[in-house]
Amino acid sequence: FSRGAEIVMLSPAGLRSPVVVENYWRLVEKYKMTNVGGVPTSLSALTQIPIGDSDLSSVKYGLSGGMALPLQVEKDFTEKVGCKLIQLYGATEATMHMVQSPLGAVQKFGSVGLRLPYVELKVVISAHGNLFKMCQANEIGDVLIKGPGVFPGYLDKRQNQGTITEDGWLITGDLGYLDEEGFLFLTGRSKDLIIRSGHNIDPDIIEEALMEHPAVNLAAAVGKPDEYAGELPVAYVQLNKEATTTKEELLNFLADHISERPAMPKDIIIIDTMPTTAVGKIFKPQLRWDLAQKHFSQVLLPLEKENLKISIEVGESKTHGTLCKVFVSGSSSRDKNQIENEITACINKYQHIKPEIHWR
Repeated sequence: FSRGAEIVMLSPAGLRSPVVVENYWRLVEKYKMTNVGGVPTSLSALTQIPIGDSDLSSVKYGLSGGMALPLQVEKDFTEKVGCKLIQLYGATEATMHMVQSPLGAVQKFGSVGLRLPYVELKVVISAHGNLFKMCQANEIGDVLIKGPGVFPGYLDKRQNQGTITEDGWLITGDLGYLDEEGFLFLTGRSKDLIIRSGHNIDPDIIEEALMEHPAVNLAAAVGKPDEYAGELPVAYVQLNKEATTTKEELLNFLADHISERPAMPKDIIIIDTMPTTAVGKIFKPQLRWDLAQKHFSQVLLPLEKENLKISIEVGESKTHGTLCKVFVSGSSSRDKNQIENEITACINKYQHIKPEIHWR
């Protein structure tokens, strides 16, 4: 604004409006926009809209922020629009973005970029705000940021625990690593927030509501991978002994107990025993891996029409957060490289998930 910049407001609904999305490239031409973009879910929708004869010569950069950017969305948008896609990373508590892709230097796919001037950035091994050690290059840990844009803390000091350290470091709740050149790569979440189209959902809202149901013994809400929204909330439930209920009954119950519409689970899965850690805490990564395994088994199911057998194993990745192993057997009329590229492109549409293909 200080340099006379203008912003074109694309209706009150912005890119949530189907009409705006359908006419986006014509609006870019009409207003000669130089920076375009939005959250990754919006970018994904825009890649599906034909550019046609719209003149995009005014566009210098694409922008993305609000949630992690899947590699495939980044690749598709860059190829379609023909410009650099600049990632912005920050937090509400940091007032602004603190890290971004460099404008004039070579970008690294999968990285959110380098820290901005006056910003301090570090990756540490910590728990509950207590620092154990600094991470080495390419070692995953908790991402902490500090700078003039970081807020000084909550009015209720009790809420600062796990959010901001006594010396002013903001605990972002993101996991990631810094490479040898200082580029930041995000690999997942250390906090249990579910991020649906840039909307932060506290799983406690879902879990506490479910625990009010007389048949529920334990409840855990986690994010299911989704190509468009990034994550969708799904709840796992363990029932009390001899109690009976159905998924439909629990969803109807939640409809009356959850006022935050994006927090309504897309599904409820009733299981016999909730996975727990050695100290008895619910082990949510196992639930996320289970959801990812179910999801990718469905996504890759069309390959079985080519006389191929697909099986999926999902677990922890030391560099991406989640590793999706795809085991392929059988024979197809297509080349193996074609099939591998198709599987890789499919999984790369999802954030924090690394594909690994094995032939049997």
